Amino acid sequence: MEKKRTWYFYRLFKLLKSSYVQMNDKNEAFLNKEASLAFKRLRIISWCVIAVFPLFTIIDIQLYKEIGSSDSLWRLALIHLSSFLLACLFLLIHTYKLSLKRKYKLFILYMYVTFYLSIGVIGSINSSGLSENVDSYIVLMMGVATVFPLQPFTFGIIACLVHAGFIISMYQLNLSDTASLIKLVNTSAALSISILIVTLYYLYRRNHYYKEQELQQGEENFRTLFEVNPSPLLMLRADTSDVILKSNQALILSGDQGEESIHQLMQKTEMVQFLEEVKQQGSVKDFVMGDQTTNGLKRWLLINGELLDFNKQPSILLGFSDISHLKEKEEDLLFHASKDSLTSCYNRRTGLLYLQAMMQEELDPGLVICFLDINNLKAVNDQLGHAEGDRFIQSVCQIIETHMSPKDLFFRYGGDEFVLVLHNCDLESGQKKWGKIQEAFILVSQLLHKPYTMSVSCGFSFFRNGMSDTMDELIKEADEKMYINKSVTKQHPV
Repeated sequence: MEKKRTWYFYRLFKLLKSSYVQMNDKNEAFLNKEASLAFKRLRIISWCVIAVFPLFTIIDIQLYKEIGSSDSLWRLALIHLSSFLLACLFLLIHTYKLSLKRKYKLFILYMYVTFYLSIGVIGSINSSGLSENVDSYIVLMMGVATVFPLQPFTFGIIACLVHAGFIISMYQLNLSDTASLIKLVNTSAALSISILIVTLYYLYRRNHYYKEQELQQGEENFRTLFEVNPSPLLMLRADTSDVILKSNQALILSGDQGEESIHQLMQKTEMVQFLEEVKQQGSVKDFVMGDQTTNGLKRWLLINGELLDFNKQPSILLGFSDISHLKEKEEDLLFHASKDSLTSCYNRRTGLLYLQAMMQEELDPGLVICFLDINNLKAVNDQLGHAEGDRFIQSVCQIIETHMSPKDLFFRYGGDEFVLVLHNCDLESGQKKWGKIQEAFILVSQLLHKPYTMSVSCGFSFFRNGMSDTMDELIKEADEKMYINKSVTKQHPV
């Protein structure tokens, strides 16, 4: 039993010492906050003492009427009066000395704590002549421990010194009395519990304060990073998509229209779907969305979204990158990968892919495949040069493209060979359309005063849904018919 008691007091002392050392290592802000809070609570207690003083006065008068004059009664009345006067004194100090330094506030606080504990001791000793209990001492000890934000080590020293005075007073009265021994045990237990309460409460307040400081510092750091980030950032409320926070770089999203432009961006169907996906998945990366600036230019945005808690509410952090220049390069690369550099029409690989896709569509009535070969190109190259031969090819392609419908397909098959695919067209209509193109060749040759007549040989094949012919077979058929046409077409030499 003795070992357990020794271990308990040893752990309590270590806890007090730890809190004291850590207190001195922490910043001034926490200590100033503690002192200010203690002063506010002491002010409330002082008003409470003043408010109940008339009641205590009535009780003192009633006791005087019942038991007459006695030293115990006069001491009790003096305790009540001194408590009232000290409460008034503190309110005067609090009213006219609000700018007291922390050390003076703490000095006043602990003087009052010492006073309240002391009147608890005096009241309990004095009760030997009245109620014969130590309730006032225990109540005040527990009240001080729970009401005031005290530093454990300082409170422990004050409480132990006051309790030592209580023990000495009890010895002087009657140590051998069993009731007195029970009072000593109860008050000593109350002392230990009160010190433990002060210590635990202090550690809780300190840890809570520093966690708040860390959160505040983290929020400040977040805002700083938010502002200095070179990419546009937006913080939105997850439920309403309202903008909570935006970085300076986010101005490139709004342009001249400011918040209205950002609001319009958030209302776009693609953006609404993207935000819903972020809410469901928690994180979405590399979402690409097209947008139009206030001056009507097309731009492309790469967006990353993260679902997080900001200011204790679900929020969405959006990071934007303007990738318009990358899109332009991508489109340029795609153009060169899919287009013929001389004529700007599709190259063979891309054209065949599109033709294969067209054959999978619902066709009415079908596709007319025209296999074309430019006549006299070799003669033009040999006699007028390759530059003129290139212009010859370009002129032919331009004429054909002006007579195409939006869904028709035209691509260079190789050299002076091209393929024209007429969409949703029958064979007879396709042949008539080609006849008009040939007339255009002759007319343009005359208008440009070329030393040669533009002429293109053509062979036809037809495809409709349900036919078993493959793409290669259709092109081969049109190619063979083109050569038949070429052999009977009248040539126009340079």
